[in-house]
Amino acid sequence: MAASIMTRIATQNPPRKSRSWFLRITGPLLVIAALGFGWNYAWHKGAQVLDEKVSHLIRNSNDAGREIECTDRRIEGFPFRVGVFCNSVSLYAVRQGIRLNAGAFRSAAQFYAPGKLVGEMDGPLIASADSGDTYTADWSSLRASARVGLDGPHRISFEAKKLNLSTRAADATERFTAKVDGGELHLRPTPGEDHANAVDLAFLLDRLEFVSEAGFAYPAFALSADLRLDGMRDELRPGFNLLDHLRAKGISGEIRRAQFLPIKGGSVIVSGTFAVTPAGRLSATLDVSSTETDAIARFLVGAFPEQAEIWQQLEQAVALLASADKSGSGARKLTIEIDDGDVLVGPITVAEIPPLF
Repeated sequence: MAASIMTRIATQNPPRKSRSWFLRITGPLLVIAALGFGWNYAWHKGAQVLDEKVSHLIRNSNDAGREIECTDRRIEGFPFRVGVFCNSVSLYAVRQGIRLNAGAFRSAAQFYAPGKLVGEMDGPLIASADSGDTYTADWSSLRASARVGLDGPHRISFEAKKLNLSTRAADATERFTAKVDGGELHLRPTPGEDHANAVDLAFLLDRLEFVSEAGFAYPAFALSADLRLDGMRDELRPGFNLLDHLRAKGISGEIRRAQFLPIKGGSVIVSGTFAVTPAGRLSATLDVSSTETDAIARFLVGAFPEQAEIWQQLEQAVALLASADKSGSGARKLTIEIDDGDVLVGPITVAEIPPLF
């Protein structure tokens, strides 16, 4: 009798442990499944919007006379990245008569942080003009990156390794070849309210070499600079033409530091302010520091032998007018004033710079 009562109670009130275990397992699985479905939907919807924007950009460029082609275009990167991929890229500027062809293009952004963008392109890049001239660039690595906010770009950077540039005339004779071990270019809005419409530009060219058509090799050197360019932030938009801007408004700014380093010795460091008029006339106040001026003179003679006498006179003028650096570094310093193209060291006019454009 007691046993039958216990059996009925057990049947009417099954243990709750099995039900609790089932909920603990299936509940998180359902949440994960819902999140996965939502993420999958959001990624593919975002990829569709990105593809539509790229199509819109291409149509607008075509209407403006710049025909862009991105062969086998597709959106890849699921699940955490999203980007545009093309097997090759080409552009034809109808008005200028210039055609560009390059290799594969890849871009990516974190899907959850789309303001950080990275792009890579394979070489070679071949630019051909209607005149028949051809310009070729090739590299081991070419990468661009950007940080973008709702108020526009915060930083844009380009980096190239083992970059080779060459030009070839319509008669198939090579004009010159340039080689760079590494190059960088960085742009950002200048911080601070004092220069609200300015941009900072910094670049580095590591071991740059030129070889002329006749086989003459210019001495190798490195070049770097950190500049502020006034009035440029609102101008840097798609379709911006630098030469048209210079001819219309000129440009001004500050050279925080520019450094010229011949590989065989010597250095020149320049800082100061500058302004270029719409007519191309340069005015500037520059503080110049140099070491091993004899090595600098030899570099200039090697690069421009037809003007050897001018470089030797310049070396003598620097030795005469420049003051020794008190730090004991061996550098010599002087201030150069450029007034509408006239170059003055102290009260003496030593050269004249023709219009820059």
